[in-house]
Amino acid sequence: MVETSTVAIDGISNHPHCSQVVVWNSLTADKRIIAGRNMDGECDIRRVTVSTTVLFAVNSSDKSKQYRYISLMWPGMIGTLSGVNETGLYCMENAGPSQIGGQIKGLTPVSYVATHVLRTLNARLATITEVKNAFETFASDFILNNDSKVWPTKRALSELKGPICGPGSVFVLTTMSNDGGNAFVLEGDRYGGRIRTSMQALPFIPDCIIATNHFHCYDSTSSLHDRYRNFDSCVSFSSLHRYESMRHRLEMEFRSKSNVVHLNRESIRLLLQSACEGRTEHAIEVELETNGNITLHIHLAASEFGSWYAPYEHARTIKFEELFI
Repeated sequence: MVETSTVAIDGISNHPHCSQVVVWNSLTADKRIIAGRNMDGECDIRRVTVSTTVLFAVNSSDKSKQYRYISLMWPGMIGTLSGVNETGLYCMENAGPSQIGGQIKGLTPVSYVATHVLRTLNARLATITEVKNAFETFASDFILNNDSKVWPTKRALSELKGPICGPGSVFVLTTMSNDGGNAFVLEGDRYGGRIRTSMQALPFIPDCIIATNHFHCYDSTSSLHDRYRNFDSCVSFSSLHRYESMRHRLEMEFRSKSNVVHLNRESIRLLLQSACEGRTEHAIEVELETNGNITLHIHLAASEFGSWYAPYEHARTIKFEELFI
């Protein structure tokens, strides 16, 4: 009975289950940005690859003029999928869907692209356009892919120049430049992508954004019965459920307090708990203050075989600068 139950849990663990939420400006007491992330990246039923979590603090030489950043990831990971740099630029990725087509030549791994973004962009200066340009730096050469067999028969409308994200990706990013809001989502696959900002998807509450594992702007359709589809395929129940769980909790907070609500780090943790389905090996809350202070709260799942509930575990709190002393 125990073995059957465990296999049932692990049997669906290869599907992506990451969740993120960001609030800022009017939703926080001092206009700080507070971001939360559940990492459900398990791809090994033996749970070897993610049974250990490493916090990387990556320094930079004065000559390189690149920014320091920290990254929370599995041992052996090259590049990053969960990082924040010294200027307060937050860049974390959830897996997403993709169109069906041929092999794109010359793709750069998204973990390398995310590292470049963290290394080179200043959160206080970078606009959404500049962030998009940083991703487009790694666009594959069209000459290498000048073959109709490579591209989908019906290609989704894209605002990105060239193929960028090898797998489907849902990148959540924050800046402090107030160019269209402090947080936004890049939804992309190996054929293109689009940018999603606050108020372009539910909940229609200013200064917040939610992301799980499906797209809302990049080739997304829904029917009368809420059958959400990306690229003509149904969105997974898990992705919808986690998104709606966080959305309804946010709406409850917002409506019950007469549209005036100040969320804190614990509020974000509760949102992450509502999205946890027993597969979260680590959870992070990141506080980006207007004075430049950066604080991380890291929850690690109990090291037991079975379900993992990281956002329910005790947090280890770390200041960004403490890692570079």
